[in-house]
Amino acid sequence: MKSLKLTLLFFCTVLIASCTSLQKDKVIRLLDEISADITSTDFDAAWNKAEKAEAIAKKHNLDRELAAVLVAKARLSNSIGEGIGYAKEALRLAQDNDAPEVQCEACYAICSLYINDDTDPAGDQLAGEWLERGQALADSYDLPDLRLEGINLRSLWYQRNNLYNAAENYLEQALREAGGLDPSMISALQNSLLELYIRSGQYKKAVDIYKDYVAASQAAVQQMQEDMQTSRHREGLLYKAVIAVLLLAVAALAILLIRNRKNLSNSEI
Repeated sequence: MKSLKLTLLFFCTVLIASCTSLQKDKVIRLLDEISADITSTDFDAAWNKAEKAEAIAKKHNLDRELAAVLVAKARLSNSIGEGIGYAKEALRLAQDNDAPEVQCEACYAICSLYINDDTDPAGDQLAGEWLERGQALADSYDLPDLRLEGINLRSLWYQRNNLYNAAENYLEQALREAGGLDPSMISALQNSLLELYIRSGQYKKAVDIYKDYVAASQAAVQQMQEDMQTSRHREGLLYKAVIAVLLLAVAALAILLIRNRKNLSNSEI
């Protein structure tokens, strides 16, 4: 009887862990879909999915995933105050849960909000400070994709301060060193450089990089689709595992009840 109770307890523990993993995968899948929606500029769909992901993460105490969701909400926010609030809460959660990638992304989100805001006289300085903090994290933890994102933000910060030559040189150097990294980040760098070339009248360079930009963008979309497909597949496998564990737990409970009933009958005799 004792061994059966322990078996039932084991199945219940595994079931709880499996359910948590299933919810975690749901949040990760939603984050992949949010990225795809942002890329396709479907911001309303991205926001709705972020709200759904946030609710799931909070309900199941998935603080690391919640931090990533809050970064996404910061990027999507129309209010700088609200956006910074989301990003700072994400930064706190990421620090508490030892998630340097999300810490870096939160710093970049705050930087981006200041870069795109013209109402705060101290915006340039604050953007630079948060950018440096994010780039320091990317360097310290050797996060190459986030290092590229920091370079892209640095170029935008240069442009905000009318340092177009510095921004151009910075982006060109980054692209020379970016081989083999995330295609979505490479396409973002190429897009920034494309806009710079057009602005400065370097149309031949713009045409040349446009071809690379289209190829990288297509690769980025394909990568996102593959990531979402992988997430769905993993979620499906976890769902099947949860059902299997649940059936085993029910079977163990049934055996326990039957044995308990027999023991009661024997004691009455």
